[in-house]
Amino acid sequence: MSALIDAQSLYARREDATLRMIDATYPANPGAYAQARIGNAVLFDIDAVCDHGTALPHMLPGAEDFAAAAGAMGIGNEDTVVVYDQTGMVFAAARVWWMFRVFGHKRVYVLDGGLPAWQKAGMPLERGPVSAPATKAYTAHFNPGLVRSVQEVQNAQGDPSTLLLDARPAD
Repeated sequence: MSALIDAQSLYARREDATLRMIDATYPANPGAYAQARIGNAVLFDIDAVCDHGTALPHMLPGAEDFAAAAGAMGIGNEDTVVVYDQTGMVFAAARVWWMFRVFGHKRVYVLDGGLPAWQKAGMPLERGPVSAPATKAYTAHFNPGLVRSVQEVQNAQGDPSTLLLDARPAD
């Protein structure tokens, strides 16, 4: 199963009552979000949905905090989640996809090419103020196989059988 969904496939699912869209643009840009978004997308701010007990940026929140944030965005465990960003670069969209996967969500995808691909395909946009979605119950099921500790990363640095990728900006 692919982690990506293209604009045409997403458009074909637009009437699915379990479909939840997330704009994960980083940094979160409420102004741009209000000017152009896909359907009933909610804005996901990785600076807000993170571990606030550390000075390190964007650290994975605890399961209860993630569940509360997802539920407040109107996302339930049974929903299909599609994440995109406004630029077509997938850093934050991929991060949010991973976070949902870490907390046990299986039906989560990244819109291939983000909002620019959606627009290029001629798909409709929503504009204007957004009503807060109805809160849903969300239960997070932590998947430790998708997270590595500092020690595990340090050990992997010298292991030629391990591929270590760092997707952060160079600075």
